[in-house]
Amino acid sequence: MSDAHKKYMRAALKLAERGIGSVEPNPAVGCIIVKQNQIIGKGWHKEFGGPHAEINALQDCKTLGASPQAADRK
Repeated sequence: MSDAHKKYMRAALKLAERGIGSVEPNPAVGCIIVKQNQIIGKGWHKEFGGPHAEINALQDCKTLGASPQAADRK
C-alpha cells in the first residue's frame, strides 16, 4: 500500500470514529472519495438506520461541487 493510500485510509478510519456509540449494532464506517490525489468527499455512518458512509461522502462531493465521476479506485 502506498503512503498516499495509507494517508487516505487513516482519514477514513478517523471519520469512522465519529460514529462510535451511535451506529451499533452496525460497524462504524468512514469513507473518503479521492480524485487526482485530492479528497473530494468525506462521510461516515452517523446513526443507526441512517445513510451509510458512502452515501454521505457522495453528498459531500455534491455540496462541495465536486464530481465523483472517474474518482480513483484503489
